[in-house]
Amino acid sequence: MQILRNQDEVNQLLAHSEKTSIPFELLRGSEPQLVGPVHLALKSTNQKNYRYTLCVYVEQTCLELKDRNRFEVVEFILSRNSPPLEVIATRVTKDGILGYLEVPRDIAGR
Repeated sequence: MQILRNQDEVNQLLAHSEKTSIPFELLRGSEPQLVGPVHLALKSTNQKNYRYTLCVYVEQTCLELKDRNRFEVVEFILSRNSPPLEVIATRVTKDGILGYLEVPRDIAGR
């Protein structure tokens, strides 16, 4: 555990912990959509069980988030030294999902 020694260190910690929510709506079978710093594509949905499978494109490669639940916080990282991003789906329909991407504020501002 680290003890913060001054206001600058507290501000630096807060800057890294603050996040920006970027809402999105994805339709099944559509082209990957730019949401914040990543492209997202919906592969499948199960409206009855509120489950979905999503592709997060990192440098043209699909990182598959398979069989996830509605309201599940799904974390992933873009590179070795980057902070995690989070995807949360709030609504699952027959043909799509609604949700948001949580991005650290310093990445969202780029």
